[in-house]
Amino acid sequence: MDPKKRLAAAALAASISNPGDKVETTLQTDAASVGITDPLYGSGKRIKWTKELLKKHAQSFMNMPITAKFGLDGKLEPHSSVVIGNITGVTYDEGEDKVKTDGILWNHYYPDTIAGLQDLYDKGEAEVSWEFEPSVLTASPDDGDNVWLPEEGRFVGLAIVGLGADRGNAIRLLAAKMQEEDAAKKQAEINEHRPGSYEWVSVNVAEHLTAAADEATYVPKTIIATYPDKTIYQDNGTYYELPYTIEGKTLKFSDTIEVEPTFQPLGASAAGSVTDPEVTPPTETVKEAEKPVEITDQELATLKASAEKVPTLETENADLRAAVAEGEAAKAELETLKAAQAAEAETRRRETLAASRLEEVEKIKPYDDASQKKEDLKAFETMDDGAFEIVKRVLAAAAESRGGVANEGAITPPVPTREDPDGAAAAILESEDFKRLTASLSGTEDK
Repeated sequence: MDPKKRLAAAALAASISNPGDKVETTLQTDAASVGITDPLYGSGKRIKWTKELLKKHAQSFMNMPITAKFGLDGKLEPHSSVVIGNITGVTYDEGEDKVKTDGILWNHYYPDTIAGLQDLYDKGEAEVSWEFEPSVLTASPDDGDNVWLPEEGRFVGLAIVGLGADRGNAIRLLAAKMQEEDAAKKQAEINEHRPGSYEWVSVNVAEHLTAAADEATYVPKTIIATYPDKTIYQDNGTYYELPYTIEGKTLKFSDTIEVEPTFQPLGASAAGSVTDPEVTPPTETVKEAEKPVEITDQELATLKASAEKVPTLETENADLRAAVAEGEAAKAELETLKAAQAAEAETRRRETLAASRLEEVEKIKPYDDASQKKEDLKAFETMDDGAFEIVKRVLAAAAESRGGVANEGAITPPVPTREDPDGAAAAILESEDFKRLTASLSGTEDK
């Protein structure tokens, strides 16, 4: 069978097997960086990337393939031709002087390979290696032996390998791990002390007290107490007060004051003070708290009037809650009706689309089997446009071949290849359902 027709048939089978599948894994990389690489795989050349050259060639990465393959030893091959995804976005990072790429890996078709890559990513053993096709290479002997400048050319792919030649390369993120990393980041934010809390103040005070410490001579300091405007700590048996103010998310410290164990400024007792301001409230405050609460007749009348309104307000509140509940029920009913109408409209659209497609197919080759025609009509409802175009091309090719010298009479399933590593597409083409479909449309079914 012609290789192009075999490829088209394989694509058709894969599309029919799961036409709505959207499973993808996102890959973000530091693909190329300014500097001189290690010797390249194969040629041994070392490439010097300047900022100008990288910026010039960066966008040629766009839509290029991403390749990867595990060898029999379980290790990644240096550069394989097995395409497992493609590059969807390219940027040049001025701050890091690197070309960064976004891409997708086809997890649905290469689950084992991508699972292996995720395992290597966890271990920090996965890197990337760019593939560049030069048209003009200029030697740069001043930068060392076998160093070249890629004046003209373009990037033609990105390989996932165990060790890349570009010293700045890195896989920044596999989307399969994004949720775990985001969850860890959020948990760290949750665990972080809130600015203004005593825990946050204590952490900042500790950092302040140790900021200028010498590891060889540092003596630990003990924080005795933390208050809204100061901290008391002990250093070598001496007590100190460290005043502070909170300004947004920053703690501003004032000069340290030596204090007595009662936490009074040094010398306060000698001046005649015998109270501890930290534990003894001011006399005026206590007397103010002991005063009886006085309520005027007018205030009392207002309170009584408010109390009399409580039953009425509670009734009105209950009525409002009932009205809200009715409104929510009506809204839910409306949403259900809208969903049903949308589903009905979608059904009509699919039936109309399927009838139109069936009409196109019968123009190429009329159906002889009514049962097969009914099954295909149902399949055409959900088949995407790309798959249907392949169906028509395959049928047209089959119709043309009947007028020639020879007719193979069937679509030969492809042997397992890099495009079909697990033989899934071949298995579909060998299935009885697919044989009946092709036979009924090509006119070679058993009579």
